[in-house]
Amino acid sequence: MMIIMIILSYAILGFADLKATFQNQDKAKLRVYFVLMTLSFVIATASGYVKNMPSPADPIKHIVFTLMGK
Repeated sequence: MMIIMIILSYAILGFADLKATFQNQDKAKLRVYFVLMTLSFVIATASGYVKNMPSPADPIKHIVFTLMGK
């Protein structure tokens, strides 16, 4: 059921956003849009299947603290 909801959500949002992008005739934005939508769809689908997906919070926290010098 979760996968069906993910697919429907991406179809609705993708159609609404894609319509505006096609009207602007901007090919570079269209390529970036497809890459980011595909990446986010894969992550959302994987999170629907995998129950114990690791959280990226600790690595992000480590990177931020390293950059901040703490």
